[in-house]
Amino acid sequence: MTFLKTVAATAAIAVMGVSAQAATLDFVAEAAGNERGVADGTVIAMDGVNVKFSAGKNNEAPGPVNFAYFDDLSGGKPGGLGVCSFLDSNDQCTPSSDDNVSAGEWVKLAFDYAVELSGLVFGASDHGDINPNGTLKINGVGMTFAQASSMSFVGDEIKFKYGGGNAKQFYIRAATVSPVPVPAAGYLLIAGIGGLVAMKRRKKA
Repeated sequence: MTFLKTVAATAAIAVMGVSAQAATLDFVAEAAGNERGVADGTVIAMDGVNVKFSAGKNNEAPGPVNFAYFDDLSGGKPGGLGVCSFLDSNDQCTPSSDDNVSAGEWVKLAFDYAVELSGLVFGASDHGDINPNGTLKINGVGMTFAQASSMSFVGDEIKFKYGGGNAKQFYIRAATVSPVPVPAAGYLLIAGIGGLVAMKRRKKA
């Protein structure tokens, strides 16, 4: 009976992976009234999903440390998630203009499991609308902001970097994240366990 309970639990976990709901990562809301930079490896629960943040800059040998940065409103316009090289004692970016993703910089989101990231919303460095024809790199692939906003990205780490043929400074304002559904291999595993159950019953008989 214990063996059957284990099989049932395994199947339930697999089904839960498929049925789990999408979550919204709202970086503008995270920054609202709480603008700040965070140390590499900081984990923040956003809409029920744990997100680990890190940031950096190319070819940086001893020098400033880069921080993932949550930038609040400026002139009534939203900021979002960016990168800051220097923080003051209150975790505020100094200078205050150095808080978006700019030349050589990157910010990375990491998750406890493989996710599908979609619905990306970007903002410009002046807190206005992003140029849809501007470019960035996501996981090393160059694309326009318009393309990135309409695509889905799968993995347990998603890295956003300044770059491409028409690179523009940017903030990430929001995204939607969903757990990756159990692949066909997962269903085959469940079917295989079912086969073991049948064999065990036959042996008892």
